[in-house]
Amino acid sequence: MGSPFEGPSDPTELAHFFVFQQIAKGQLPAVFPFAPSADPSASAEFNAVLSDLLRSLQQAWTQDPAKIGNAVQQMIILKGKGRTLIQNGVRPDFKWTEDTQLH
Repeated sequence: MGSPFEGPSDPTELAHFFVFQQIAKGQLPAVFPFAPSADPSASAEFNAVLSDLLRSLQQAWTQDPAKIGNAVQQMIILKGKGRTLIQNGVRPDFKWTEDTQLH
């Protein structure tokens, strides 16, 4: 079992509460400049994972609560894809798509 001080997916990252506490104290995390991409496909994978996440949440809430684990996994994947885009200067689109990353 993890510590309340650790993030849920990476024990080297602080949990949300402690990140917010650092921000409140003026200890800001790394900041990256980012903007919308001229290439509409730049956020395609991010948008597919986001859409899968929303579909999984809908399934968990309306059909099978046990599927919440799928949504949590997609949250972790989405975080990685979003972080990569931002570190590369690209703002994620946050657009719904019928595309899927689920197989």
